[in-house]
Amino acid sequence: MSYRNNIIMTLGVDNESTYGRKLGITVAVDTLGMCTISFGTSYSIRIPEDDVDALRDVLYEASRQLAYQRKENTLYAESKVEAEEEMATEADDYDPEDDWAHAEGRPAHMRDEDWD
Repeated sequence: MSYRNNIIMTLGVDNESTYGRKLGITVAVDTLGMCTISFGTSYSIRIPEDDVDALRDVLYEASRQLAYQRKENTLYAESKVEAEEEMATEADDYDPEDDWAHAEGRPAHMRDEDWD
């Protein structure tokens, strides 16, 4: 049997160091039971199946955590907007004169009847 290297896929991913351009990542398997992952043309790794599985697991976990963070950030932003709207409504409805008139336990010299 002769050696073959079968490319599975090449995809472009956003990368901070290649801003505005996608970094090409190519994944291939060969007839020697190895997987080659190439990052652009400058770097590649050649790993066995068990390490491919471990890499898949850690990438899945990273994806799961990013999704959780995104959801938490969305919920926080929505809660913040709701709280701001509620506080604005309360501020619009607040009348310090009304609050003062209904206060209990004011000193005798500050009661409304004393100011008439």
